[in-house]
Parts: sequence; C-alpha cells; structure tokens
Amino acid sequence: MEAVINYCLNKFCPYIVIGTLLFMNLSYSSWEPYVILGMIMWIEKFHFKTGYSVAYCESRGITPHED
Repeated sequence: MEAVINYCLNKFCPYIVIGTLLFMNLSYSSWEPYVILGMIMWIEKFHFKTGYSVAYCESRGITPHED
C-alpha cells in the first residue's frame, strides 16, 4: 500500500503544485498556464520512451560510432 501511495504522490503532486503556482501567478483567463501544462504533459509522455530506448541500446551493445 505504501508503494501505491508513493507512486501516486510522485506521479500527480508535481502537476498539482505546478498548476497551482501557474494559475495563482498568471490567472485563469490567460492562455500561458494551459500551454505550459500541456508541454509538461507532452514531455512526461515521451521521456520514458527515450530512456527506454537508451537502456535497450546499451544492453544490446548498440552505440553510435565516433569518427
């Protein structure tokens, strides 16, 4: 149960904190907070795939050639 709580806090607390700070400082009527939150979600969606591909290549010995 502790692992589930830790996962949820690590997964969702950054969004809550960032969203709260953005909307407190910029307001609900401005467009910037929505763009920033969207970019954060986009980054989070693709960062795992990048890390996975690096680990996959390293485990298989696939490295770029240096000239």
